[in-house]
Amino acid sequence: MTLGRIFDTNGESFSIDDLLKSCIENIHSFNKSSLRERKIKDTGGKEADWLEEFIDNAYEPNELDFQKLKPQVKKHRETFNGIYKPIRHNIFAHTTKEHFGKTSEIWESTSKSNIEEILDFLTDLNLTLRETYHNGRKPVLSGAKMEKGFFEKDISLLLQRVKNA
Repeated sequence: MTLGRIFDTNGESFSIDDLLKSCIENIHSFNKSSLRERKIKDTGGKEADWLEEFIDNAYEPNELDFQKLKPQVKKHRETFNGIYKPIRHNIFAHTTKEHFGKTSEIWESTSKSNIEEILDFLTDLNLTLRETYHNGRKPVLSGAKMEKGFFEKDISLLLQRVKNA
């Protein structure tokens, strides 16, 4: 359900596209002056000795920097739409009589690697935007991956609940 909202294109949900659009519309939030203000606030209102050099070395992104992230969004949206959106719509969100007995057919195209790639991308994008905002780094995906151990317990509990439902 959450991935559906993230990759939604109908304008009803705050999607990943809205996030990037917001970054572009609020590009001033990423400039060196705004970064300086955040760092001074983070250090209790005092300007640290290292701040001047830090700000000098910071990167100020432009609209194109955020636009360059969109092809990766498109790639992962296509994976979601082709494999997981039918599951979301036909099993979880809008169970229909037509698909009620065919759930195993709908699940056949799924794979652990597909969902991991999507989650790794979202983790990477999150870290990239955070680093750009908080540390003045250029918004370039680094290939960061999600911490699987963090989710294993929750996923295991969720699967047990689904099985026992």
